[in-house]
Amino acid sequence: MAVSMGALTACSLFLRPVRKRISPTARRIALGLAAGALLFGITRGAVAVFQATWPGWEIYARQLTAWKESHGLPFLIPTFLLIVAAEEILWRGVVMRFAMERLGRAGGVVAGALLYALAHLASGNPLLLFAALGRKLKTTMAVE
Repeated sequence: MAVSMGALTACSLFLRPVRKRISPTARRIALGLAAGALLFGITRGAVAVFQATWPGWEIYARQLTAWKESHGLPFLIPTFLLIVAAEEILWRGVVMRFAMERLGRAGGVVAGALLYALAHLASGNPLLLFAALGRKLKTTMAVE
């Protein structure tokens, strides 16, 4: 997935409308940081709710992170950087913006979040699906 995300991101950067839409501004950076702080708070609340209502949720959470135990930092650091950059540029910078232009802010947010969550459906882990949907809805707060 990391390789395909990287390839799609690299290709999208050749499109002028894409480059224009992802240029950073002080407002976008501030909104992104605020949205990240909000997500952190929501995540802490969700963990408390999961612990109270879904005793087996930690099994799914451990499955999500188990793969990294067999890899060292020389593999993990570039992989995480590539995934983070590719997801932000491709999903929020391209897919979400184009959806918002065509469907309006609310419709674009919902459509982009659903597409992002569906892309993570193949994991078979319900926790990742919820995280992907929640993350996409959160990050859209930082999109103008």
